[in-house]
Amino acid sequence: MPQTLVLEEVVTSAMDVALQNIWTAMPAVVESYDARLQRANVQITVKSSSIREGGERQAETVAVINAVPVLHAGGGGFRAVFPVTRGDTVLVVFASRSIDQWLTKGGIVDPAFDHHHDVSDAIAITGLRDFAHPLANAPSGRASIGHDSGATIEFRQNEIR
Repeated sequence: MPQTLVLEEVVTSAMDVALQNIWTAMPAVVESYDARLQRANVQITVKSSSIREGGERQAETVAVINAVPVLHAGGGGFRAVFPVTRGDTVLVVFASRSIDQWLTKGGIVDPAFDHHHDVSDAIAITGLRDFAHPLANAPSGRASIGHDSGATIEFRQNEIR
């Protein structure tokens, strides 16, 4: 007996498949870091899942993403750079267009590749923490720079400690 297809189900299914290939942002852990080039190899920490033909859900580990540029906050000639080490958690965001040409040339470039939100266009932002491993001493009402288990400099409105 032929199966009756419902347009809404077909469209929804096609959209689900398309959305599985769009990357926006994910937590990841640093596997290795090249300080000279400021790029890391990162492992996404949330598995990708899909529904198989039989209707069963399958979760799979995403392959390590190599040569991901690491963002160090800065502007006006100033920057804040912290050491990046294996095991650090980062937020990986995925550019909406290819960044390959921009990474190699800088400036305003033709992306040359027409993919969108691709895993190959990842950028790592340091400092992300999960709720199971929050900062032990996250200040409020003051700025702080220091080591998780050591010395800290605190900036208050009218003093530095």
